[in-house]
Amino acid sequence: MAAVVEFPDPEVVAQIARLEGAQARAPVTFSWPKGIAFALAFALAGGALFAGVVYATQMRLGIVSIVSGVIAGIGAARGGRSREAQIVGASAAAIGYFAGTFLVVVATVGMDRFFQLSLDQIGQVCWVVVKATFSSIDALFLGIAVYWGWKIPRAR
Repeated sequence: MAAVVEFPDPEVVAQIARLEGAQARAPVTFSWPKGIAFALAFALAGGALFAGVVYATQMRLGIVSIVSGVIAGIGAARGGRSREAQIVGASAAAIGYFAGTFLVVVATVGMDRFFQLSLDQIGQVCWVVVKATFSSIDALFLGIAVYWGWKIPRAR
């Protein structure tokens, strides 16, 4: 015996389509100031947490840097869930990651000695440290942080 496929009544399908099309959908809006402010504040707090853990343990635990991405995404979602929020969240996650790396340098060198340097010297020191310590595993954790900064504020 062959399987019989029964199709729904076309009139019922058309009624359902009309009802679904008639429902008003709220427009997706994104508050740029609110999204950027929360995303950057949360990402910088995550970077500070990363630097604090590195300073306290004297080990770079990259898994902690993912926190920057997660909370940057949460902060961006405070402005609204949309493609714009995803862009803000991912950007803030990267900023938070590198801010955490910068704070690690400041904590390692010592705040009093670090800020006695000129702006040019600070840039050179940071570039040398990042270049010397950034590895493929750091790129992986940066990528994961950016991924979560992108994924969390997506429209649902």
